[in-house]
Amino acid sequence: MLTGGTPPMCNDNGVVAMCDTSAACPTTLGTTCMGTEKVRLCQQTTDCTEPMYNKCCTFPGSNGSSLTFCANQVIAGFAGATCKP
Repeated sequence: MLTGGTPPMCNDNGVVAMCDTSAACPTTLGTTCMGTEKVRLCQQTTDCTEPMYNKCCTFPGSNGSSLTFCANQVIAGFAGATCKP
């Protein structure tokens, strides 16, 4: 759940796993820092089957943390993420 901020520096209220399978959890990203966002976690780009979010990218977080999920080069570039080939 995002609780404010300005993209790409959104504040969150924690990460919650809520899908039984990755197929039930397609990535859906909004353009603001408010509300619930869903991301498909990945280990490699072949895990990312959605046309709009076809790259496995690692996004930097606070205190040295990171989160790796399916996104695209535009979102990754905007947020300072690194995508796998």
